Amino acid sequence: MLAYTKIMESELKEKMYEGEVQAEPYELNGATGCDYCECRDICGFDPRIDGCRYRQLEKYSLEEAVERMRLKTGESGENTGDDSQENAGKDREKAEEKEVTGHGSDVDGRAAESH
Repeated sequence: MLAYTKIMESELKEKMYEGEVQAEPYELNGATGCDYCECRDICGFDPRIDGCRYRQLEKYSLEEAVERMRLKTGESGENTGDDSQENAGKDREKAEEKEVTGHGSDVDGRAAESH
């Protein structure tokens, strides 16, 4: 799941670097990302305005969600548990490196930004 999150983070960053920064809230079963958003009054998103549409999300079972994440990351889903513990250790090392140096690498190999 961490690999999937990193891929999604990288894709979102790339879109932002390209200038795509408009609000794109979701709608799922009648609920929206705007329902409890503190920026609702100032973000400029209004579904009554042409071009403003909610992203329609589908609800997945846990198994479906995990399978979709595996497909996105290219994982086979045949981990025995040993690999996931080893990968978790590598992820911790990368996070510690980033904390110490303020640098790390993103999923696509670019230098990650320091916050």
